[in-house]
Amino acid sequence: MGPNSSDLQTVLSQGWLYRGEGNANLVLSLTKRCQILRIRKIEKPTTILQWFFEWLIQIFTWDRKKLFEYEIKNLKFYNYIMIPFLGKAYVHPAINLTTERKEIYKLDQELMPFRPAHRKHKQLQYGIATLFRDYAFLSEKWSSLDFVSSTYAVEIKPKQGWIPLTDRYLGRCQFCLNQNLKLQSGKIKETSAYCPLDLFSGDKERMMKALKSLIFSPQNNFKIFKDGIHIYGESVSIHSFYDMLYECFQQLDSINRLTDQFCNLIIQALLKEINYKTKGCVNCDNNNIITMIPHENTYVNKVKLNQCAFNATKLPPGCVLNKILSMQKLNEFGLNKYCDIYQTVTKNKMKFNDWSYVGKFLQDVKFKSTLCPKCIVMKYTQCAKGFLEMNTTELLNELHLVPYLLAAVANDCSFMVTFRKIKKIEAISEDALIEIDNWNFLVNIGIFDLYPKPASTILKHMKRSSKMQNVNIVTNNML
Repeated sequence: MGPNSSDLQTVLSQGWLYRGEGNANLVLSLTKRCQILRIRKIEKPTTILQWFFEWLIQIFTWDRKKLFEYEIKNLKFYNYIMIPFLGKAYVHPAINLTTERKEIYKLDQELMPFRPAHRKHKQLQYGIATLFRDYAFLSEKWSSLDFVSSTYAVEIKPKQGWIPLTDRYLGRCQFCLNQNLKLQSGKIKETSAYCPLDLFSGDKERMMKALKSLIFSPQNNFKIFKDGIHIYGESVSIHSFYDMLYECFQQLDSINRLTDQFCNLIIQALLKEINYKTKGCVNCDNNNIITMIPHENTYVNKVKLNQCAFNATKLPPGCVLNKILSMQKLNEFGLNKYCDIYQTVTKNKMKFNDWSYVGKFLQDVKFKSTLCPKCIVMKYTQCAKGFLEMNTTELLNELHLVPYLLAAVANDCSFMVTFRKIKKIEAISEDALIEIDNWNFLVNIGIFDLYPKPASTILKHMKRSSKMQNVNIVTNNML
């Protein structure tokens, strides 16, 4: 699948909004098209040598060709691996878009007033961008319905909702351990009470606690949009959230009651089983890798002060949380074991590439047509397990890292719950409806931030894990 020939200026001419950016990508909302434009970023040249290399790249095309190949491979990863894993109900196809240097430079300048200062050391990279569906809006097929409110979208980065037994330190999950590390390093001013294990627990009381923790301490994990415009999140007054509640529910109830209604709406959406009709895999149920790993509803968990609750109830198979959790559970061995595999693979291969596994995995998906991507990944796990048990580690290769790297994608993904109050509900699927206090809401859920991780992510996680343990041991001793 090559880059789409659509002109960037044509796409941008209908209007755009700066949605945000991370370390690697900047995102624009194309509101009239209900699409997201993702553009990769690169470091700005700061030395004469760096300026010289950029000048060479502008003259010659070899670097641009590599960029095209890299982005096209990423797009195939998204369309051919992420969609089958998470389902067409939650992930929609994306396309590439070619870009020219002059138009990217112009856009870079126009974006300057909107970008935070700590992100301006990077500039947009020309060559290729990607268009995704914007989940902050409901599908156009619903545009003729009788709505009685604006469209609201709640973006949540849920983080890691399941921890392998070997990765459980000091009775806390990775997110909660990392909070103390961030506090010590000055990245946050206070720790959040949010725990991903509560959100993924399937227990409505714990899920309510998780959502309220996100609301009152959003950090970078919780945002709310109104008609595609960001209205609440980190560094925004809680009163903006309260204003949204009154606008959305159009009631004069207490703030506590309206907050409970809001959380109940989100919880119902997260637990709703969407039965999207699709051709199943003949070798598995095409839905539940999670069933291959023991569930922990029988786990005896006496939660102590400052510890996380690792027990959980079984989630509905077709709900969005279960889809994400099933990918997270691909990390069956735990970080230490995958670090051993990584070191073995890099030692045995003279020319190890951070991204080579993506192409090889895509080849397996293409040629092993009788197996779905989930079945292929489980075979990687089974093979790695056999090699480890027989101590024949020289037979390991980068494909045996895939289960951990896919789990890492799921650990860092985001989803958006989009809803709008509606009067009449004729001819609308029950999958798309939720009732709260005699009001009906049309609801949609989309999963995004599904980019492949470099293999070296494993080393990065190992270093972070060591830091987290050290910081939390010191913190525990002070209590």
